[in-house]
Amino acid sequence: MLKIILFIFQLGLVFSKQVDLDLLMPNVSPKVKDSYLCKKFKMDDLNPIYINEFEANSTKEIAHHILLFGCDEVGEEDVWNCGEMNSGGVHDDYKQGPVCKGRKQSIIFAWALDAPKLTLPKGVAFKLGGDSDNKYLVMQVHYANVDNFIKGGSDNSGLKLKGQTEPVEYTAGVYLLSTGGYINPGKVEYFEAACEMNEDKVLHPFAYRTHTHKLGLVNSGYVVKHDGEDWTEIGRRSPQLPQMFFPVSNKVSVRKGDVLVGRCTMKNFVDRAVRIGSTGDDEMCNFYIMYYVKGDKILTNNNCVTFGPPYWHLNSFKDSRGNKLNLDEMPSDASEIPDDQKELLKNGGGHNAHSGHGATSNNKNEHHDHEMKEEDMSLKEDTKSQNNDSNNNNNNSLEELKQILLSNKIKNKSQASLLNSLLEEYETKMQSVENSAESDEFVAYLENLENEYYLRKLLKEYNL
Repeated sequence: MLKIILFIFQLGLVFSKQVDLDLLMPNVSPKVKDSYLCKKFKMDDLNPIYINEFEANSTKEIAHHILLFGCDEVGEEDVWNCGEMNSGGVHDDYKQGPVCKGRKQSIIFAWALDAPKLTLPKGVAFKLGGDSDNKYLVMQVHYANVDNFIKGGSDNSGLKLKGQTEPVEYTAGVYLLSTGGYINPGKVEYFEAACEMNEDKVLHPFAYRTHTHKLGLVNSGYVVKHDGEDWTEIGRRSPQLPQMFFPVSNKVSVRKGDVLVGRCTMKNFVDRAVRIGSTGDDEMCNFYIMYYVKGDKILTNNNCVTFGPPYWHLNSFKDSRGNKLNLDEMPSDASEIPDDQKELLKNGGGHNAHSGHGATSNNKNEHHDHEMKEEDMSLKEDTKSQNNDSNNNNNNSLEELKQILLSNKIKNKSQASLLNSLLEEYETKMQSVENSAESDEFVAYLENLENEYYLRKLLKEYNL
């Protein structure tokens, strides 16, 4: 629902309209645990609006999280299942589809765990509609617990946005660092991402947000300058606390050639390996950076994704000039929970016990809180050794890949044989390559290889 109120500013007689935009689910009733439902909202192609306030219309008991995307094109359905993975693969009356159908997709806002209203700094707003890539808004709601819907209930969770029609001086965007990968039981693992800024823009980060599921201890983000030597913290927070956007730790600009780095430190206290995925039983590693630029053109690429452990760590990174990050300069507290947050967790400020996270007992959650505090005390000396050991992880991954190639996961024997020979050739080639990142990427690609399309992509990617 869009409401517009007309204002006349006395100085210059500039006409501006206040915008109230309610984005709500139309009384949906998903019946499958970990359902991801999307709802689209068309923006005006001629008259853009500028949004500077976000407030959720939901609770953590109903919605595990709510994401708001900007899209240039969407599908025909008004409400659809937009989850990449789910428990059981059945989604009632909701058809399956991606969040966005076109090539342009960006995250605008994210909410979870009863996070409060977010108001942007004066003069900063998200541009929606008009000549922006945000032709549509798509709101995604993750319903982790559907017990109430099975009993006949329905839901109209959503977001309430406020803004104006008058253009602003600075346009906001959200940059997301995320990973794939997995963590073995009983282990502490570092899920890491790093990407070089290759666009000729100046970013001003002003807020950050962390997100994991149950296993996350602390997420941290950095801007790295001067060929990997100068690290400045953007933010560091336990994702077990309310997952709202917080002001950045330090005011720092991001320019072409700088590197954005994210790390999620996790401890696996369950008795199985946990992979990155979209259900409550999986994990996620997300570090969001909300920024602004002067003018109305934000970054064209707002995503940095790596394969994650054991395939990718920060020592796998090289920038466009061939420089690696100096991990000796990485802050020693990158995997430590700040003291004030430890007190909040100690006093029950965490979210492990909330029902939206899935079926875990209270005792197990309490055990996790206790271990998180203990593990925090010993992570500093483990930080460097984990990165130094990633080459050994590469060898383990290659052995794991060989087993996959010979298993039933690739049913075409001729394809498996060809891939096996490709792997042997690639291993020989990589013996003379100092950097392990390329090898990590090759392994991660192959683990998801199922048809000739991916094979052709690999042949072209590595010139084999």
